[in-house]
Amino acid sequence: MTASTLIAPSAADPSPVRLLWGTSVLVGNVDLDGIVRPDLTAMDPPGTTGGAACREIPADEALNDPRRLAALFAEAMDAAADRKRTAGDVDLTVQVWEAGHGVPAEARPATWAGWCYLAATPAPAARESGCLALADPRPASDQTAVPGLPWGRAILARPSRGVMVVAPGWLTTSVVPVENGQRLIVAIAASAR
Repeated sequence: MTASTLIAPSAADPSPVRLLWGTSVLVGNVDLDGIVRPDLTAMDPPGTTGGAACREIPADEALNDPRRLAALFAEAMDAAADRKRTAGDVDLTVQVWEAGHGVPAEARPATWAGWCYLAATPAPAARESGCLALADPRPASDQTAVPGLPWGRAILARPSRGVMVVAPGWLTTSVVPVENGQRLIVAIAASAR
């Protein structure tokens, strides 16, 4: 088993995103004031609670300004690509993740993909619950956890309001299963291919 590195929000880090690896994975905090509805909480998310471990909700039930969040994603995608206006149009969906939701390693059918935790309750026991993990799918890497150095040390983005992750669509990502008692509201972005 390999060691893990958790990326947690840091008030001491003034930059909104950090370049973590040569493959241009960005992880950082964004200010969601004015973007997310002020009454949005993970304790009482929009829509019906219970039932499905993952459900999509209309963006306007969670966001005051979906276009502004899409613009933040596009800006981060452009920064990762080190070019302006490379992201193009950004498709945005909002999901509520509850106990039992987890995603095995998968790539996204987009040039760039992004995730932003809009609201989160704390993990009851396991610190990794609801984390987004990144892995290199290339044959020689043997699903090596990335972008940590030395190789084999995973980067996990811990769920907390405002944590944003942007990565190339080909990089595999997974979601560590969400524990009982935890609920997350996540915006997921994909740039048009």
